[in-house]
Amino acid sequence: PPNGWHESQQDLLQIVDRTLSEYRTDPDRVYLTGLSYGGFGCWYMASHYPDRWAAVAPICGAGELDQVHRIGRTPVWVFQGGRDDLVRPEWTLATAEALDRAGGNVRVTVHEDLGHDCWTRVYGGRDLYDWLLSHKRGG
Repeated sequence: PPNGWHESQQDLLQIVDRTLSEYRTDPDRVYLTGLSYGGFGCWYMASHYPDRWAAVAPICGAGELDQVHRIGRTPVWVFQGGRDDLVRPEWTLATAEALDRAGGNVRVTVHEDLGHDCWTRVYGGRDLYDWLLSHKRGG
């Protein structure tokens, strides 16, 4: 979003709510993921609406270090390219470490051989989907 995630959060939540109301869905199995700028948005939405998601998977994105504690125990699996020169791996790792220090349920995978586009591998495999589906909100 051109004005930052705080400007678009209500639009994004309306999309989720409309999907939940119009389609046959399980509201306890809503997962949040995003890549690059969407990875930053993923951290933002997880920090500001932690009770909405069964699990969260930001890819190549960082969050606000003073806000990630709000995610609580919602499962988070963070992905990052080790050779990323756009979203520095240390930014992503600092965010994951802040959540871990706050008692969060965080897992980190760094694809050391990849740059910014590590999502092709992540979304192209089964591991992320199996992990997401193993989580249910409140469980």
